[in-house]
Amino acid sequence: MWPRMYKKAYTFIELLFVVLIIGILIGVSVPQLKRAAQGFALDDAVKNLYYFSRYLRETAVSEGKVYCLNIDTTNGLFWGTFLDTETEPDKENRFISLPGRFEKKLKIPSGSQVVTEPPDKTRVFFYPDGRIENIKIIISNDYVQTRSLTIKGATGEIKIE
Repeated sequence: MWPRMYKKAYTFIELLFVVLIIGILIGVSVPQLKRAAQGFALDDAVKNLYYFSRYLRETAVSEGKVYCLNIDTTNGLFWGTFLDTETEPDKENRFISLPGRFEKKLKIPSGSQVVTEPPDKTRVFFYPDGRIENIKIIISNDYVQTRSLTIKGATGEIKIE
């Protein structure tokens, strides 16, 4: 009799078992990856707001003009303006949009909320002498992750917490 030659191979049940394990691992990891992505987007939004606030402060000091950070808590938008006293000096409180690349509005990630302390504060003024109005801007997302930007007036300190 001739010896039988068997091929080593995986059975269909073994392959199904491996596919099932991979599916379970993917199902468990996707929500965690989504949460991490939301956290990174939240960090990115707060850092953009931090650098934009620093830009407004430094530009107000260097150009000798009053700059303003506008906050739309309903739509999650931030944008900058400055007090234009040169083109129409007789008009009071004439704020115009920033020129160039800073003209666009910064938007927080979708599903995030913006809260300010004090609650009714929607504008932060940056003065030519380096003073800033006090405010705390809190941004949170659906996963209860919270980041805040604190702006302290007298010292001109801007920090992420």
